[in-house]
Amino acid sequence: EIEVDEEGIKKVLLNLISNAVKFTNEAGKIFVSYKVLEDRVEFVVEDTGIGIEKKNLKKIFEKFYRVEQVSGKKIEGLGLGLAICKRIVELHGGKIWAESKGLGKGSKFMFYLPLKNKTKFSGGH
Repeated sequence: EIEVDEEGIKKVLLNLISNAVKFTNEAGKIFVSYKVLEDRVEFVVEDTGIGIEKKNLKKIFEKFYRVEQVSGKKIEGLGLGLAICKRIVELHGGKIWAESKGLGKGSKFMFYLPLKNKTKFSGGH
């Protein structure tokens, strides 16, 4: 059993999927999956898009951090989406992170929410 702020978790998933769409060309692929483990539920959004340089993997979850250009293309946005995702996941007692083998090699965003440690989050602040 897990108690979650449904709207908050929807925001996290929609943001990760939206980013995957934004950074993957039309011929690319996006995979969304989840699995229930003994103590947590893990979610994965993976794409075959532009990838992320290793030096940026931790920074992308910071407020207002944006990779200025990718392949000469200016990236739109304020750099808040992933920071908000991180906050929502952490308020649920979970963790979020990203993996990529580098530019041009796709990205994989993962987060988990604990099952045993029930967390209540009502939003509102």
